[in-house]
Amino acid sequence: MCNLELENLWHQIYIKGERYFSSGFCDIFLTDLEPISLKPPIFTIGARCSAIYMRKYNHYIKIIETLVNELINSQEHISVKVVSTDLEVTKRQYPIDQICAKSLPINHEYTFDNYIIYKSNRIAYKAAKSIVDSTEDIIRFLFLYGKIGVGKTHLLNAIANSAMASTHNKKVLYTSGKQFVDEYLYLKRGHSGSFLTKYNDIDMLIVDYIEGLYADHDAQREFFLLFNKLYDSKKQIVISSYYAPDELFRLDDNLRCCLKSGFITDIQKPNYNARIAILENIVAINGLVIPQIVLEYIAQHIDNNIKKLIAAPMEVLNYASYNKLNLNLDIMPSAINYIYSLR
Repeated sequence: MCNLELENLWHQIYIKGERYFSSGFCDIFLTDLEPISLKPPIFTIGARCSAIYMRKYNHYIKIIETLVNELINSQEHISVKVVSTDLEVTKRQYPIDQICAKSLPINHEYTFDNYIIYKSNRIAYKAAKSIVDSTEDIIRFLFLYGKIGVGKTHLLNAIANSAMASTHNKKVLYTSGKQFVDEYLYLKRGHSGSFLTKYNDIDMLIVDYIEGLYADHDAQREFFLLFNKLYDSKKQIVISSYYAPDELFRLDDNLRCCLKSGFITDIQKPNYNARIAILENIVAINGLVIPQIVLEYIAQHIDNNIKKLIAAPMEVLNYASYNKLNLNLDIMPSAINYIYSLR
C-alpha cells in the first residue's frame, strides 16, 4: 500500500473511530499514533508517546484493529502491531544538564501578526496579547483549550516570540506535558541533578498539551508544586489543552483545581462564513488565482482543522500543477484527500 493510500486509510479510521471514541478523544489518541505500513496480515502503527502511556490504551488499539478489518476487503484477518517511533527517555544519550536546560523549539514563523482572527478565536487572541503586552500582569495564568487544529500551538508560539522580543526580555521556557513527564522520569531513575532547577530563573512557562501529564501521577504532583511556586513568585504561566480544566478527569484533583484558577478561554473552529473569509484573505495576501467555487468547496470540506484550511489554497494549486490538471471542481475530491494526507 502506497503512502497516500495509507494516509487515506488512516483518515477513514479517524472518521469511523468517532463511533467508539468521543471526537475529542479521537483527536488526542490518534494524534499520538501514525500509520507505518500495511502488509497483510499486519497493520503496523507507530507510537510517539511512551510505552507506559500506550499500554493504558490497549483496548483502543483493538478497536482500531476492528476498524481496519471493516475498511479493508481482505480474506485474512488484519492484526495491529504497535512499534515505537520515539526513543524512550531512559535511552536518550544527551547529558543531564542539557535535558534540564532545554526548551522545546519555538516556531518563529508563528506570530501575532500572521495569526488569522475570527469570531470564535478573538477572545483567546486578545488574552494571549494581554499576557505579553500588559505591564501590570493583568493575566498571570492563561489556559487555552480547543480541538486539534484550531490554532492553539500558533498562539503559544506567538506568545513566546513576543515575550522574548519585548523590552522586558522575558526568559521563556516552552515545553509540553509529555516532555515534562519524560524529564521527571529520567531524573527519578537515579540520574543526578535537580529536576526543578531549570525553572528557577524563568519569567514565563508555556506548556503545550497538558494531557501529556496523564502518563505519570507522580509527575502530576511535581507539576502541581511547580505551578504554585511560579504563581506565588508572580511568574506567568500559559497552558494549552484539548479540554477545559473541569474535563481533565485523569489529572490530580489539586492540580485540576489550580488549572481552574486562571483566565480560561476556548478556541472553536470557524464557521463556514469565517472559513470563506480566511481563504479569501490567504488568496489575496499571496496573490493566488483560485476560482471562488473552489474556495467554497474547500470551506465546505475542511471544517475541523484551521492549519489545513490555511494551507489548502496553496496545496490545491500544487496538486493541480503536479498532476497537470485544471483547477476546477472535478479534481477537488482527490485534492482534499491529498491535503488530509499531508502531515
